[in-house]
Amino acid sequence: MELRYRVQYMDEVALDFDALPKRAQAMVVSGIHGHLAADADRETRNRKSLRPNDLAAWELRLGDYRVFYDVFPEERTVVVKAVGWKVHSRLHIRGREFLL
Repeated sequence: MELRYRVQYMDEVALDFDALPKRAQAMVVSGIHGHLAADADRETRNRKSLRPNDLAAWELRLGDYRVFYDVFPEERTVVVKAVGWKVHSRLHIRGREFLL
């Protein structure tokens, strides 16, 4: 698999990971690098572009967890901006409910 993108994390994402169980942290990091390093800007069943919002342009779904990120093709970079989890239709990031 050719790695097209370098994955970077915003500083706040460390707080997002702290709010997740250790097993989930490992699964999410693995999913981020597995899904985003090669094809971050292609929609799939688990990856979609979002309507304009204040958080991010893209969402990656990993089970109940969501990764929000932006893609910068000219710099070959993906910037992970937030990681949260969904319970039914409610999204939680850093312990608070977030609306997209």
